[in-house]
Amino acid sequence: MTASFTATASAPVKLRSFNVSNISNKPVIKWTTETETNTQYFSLRRSNTGKNFSEIMRIPAAGNSTEIKNYTYTDNDVKPGEKFVYYELLIVDLDGKTQLSPIKLYRNNAADKKIILTLSPNPVSAEGHLNMS
Repeated sequence: MTASFTATASAPVKLRSFNVSNISNKPVIKWTTETETNTQYFSLRRSNTGKNFSEIMRIPAAGNSTEIKNYTYTDNDVKPGEKFVYYELLIVDLDGKTQLSPIKLYRNNAADKKIILTLSPNPVSAEGHLNMS
């Protein structure tokens, strides 16, 4: 007696696109799904380093859909000093399984153009004691 078993894991979402644009000096995050299967929500996450991401918004998903769905979010909380901001989507299905999108970079054109924002202490009082940020 012989038997065979094939298991394939299907992703909860087929992501058609995921982009970040600069519109009026604000990041506008847009993504499009081709299909959604048992999808619960999208967790939009932001990072200043590209490594440690935090959720900034949770957007409900369509659940089950074979139609193209478009999603948009404008991030109004980017600070003027943040020159680069990274975004990713964490897609969560009803079973708790997750899928991550590629990371996208936003360049803040309104960020301060100075290379060094502060020097301390001013004046420098000891050799080898200068902080730049």
